[in-house]
Amino acid sequence: MASNPRFTENHQIAGAMKGVDFPADRDQLVEHAKSNGAPGEVVEEIGKLPDGDFQNVAEVMSAIGR
Repeated sequence: MASNPRFTENHQIAGAMKGVDFPADRDQLVEHAKSNGAPGEVVEEIGKLPDGDFQNVAEVMSAIGR
């Protein structure tokens, strides 16, 4: 069975958010993703989020389009 790249990226984004103290803004999420060792492409996606606070991982995933 071939792996699903979208599932893998979603998993990486969720992993990058592990331990975030929500609400958090884009800059806080980027820094947290970096500190969690997220891959560069994941940090880049998070960096494209709109301004404003996010209340939870679901809001982050929705804003990213997942």
